[in-house]
Amino acid sequence: MTPHNILLVVLTVCIAVLTGFMAWFLYYLIAIVRDLRQTTHVLHEKVEELGTILDAIRERIGDSVSALSVLTQIVSKVADRWQQRRSKRPSKSTDGA
Repeated sequence: MTPHNILLVVLTVCIAVLTGFMAWFLYYLIAIVRDLRQTTHVLHEKVEELGTILDAIRERIGDSVSALSVLTQIVSKVADRWQQRRSKRPSKSTDGA
């Protein structure tokens, strides 16, 4: 074997090893990117679910506030009328005469 042939064999082995490491690196890089994509997809779904839940809560709170507002107005009117009725009644005096 001549030094030139040894150099070619060594270069061939180095290129083969480098190619193997590059293939191994790409395999794991693709696996990581795939897992990251799945994770972001699941995260996106969870964020959408959370948004839906928050919208439902916001709607229920809005309905409760509007119902509470109407109920407060009704109670206020009833209290005003009750107060007016009490003020119109003649007061009972407890004179001992």
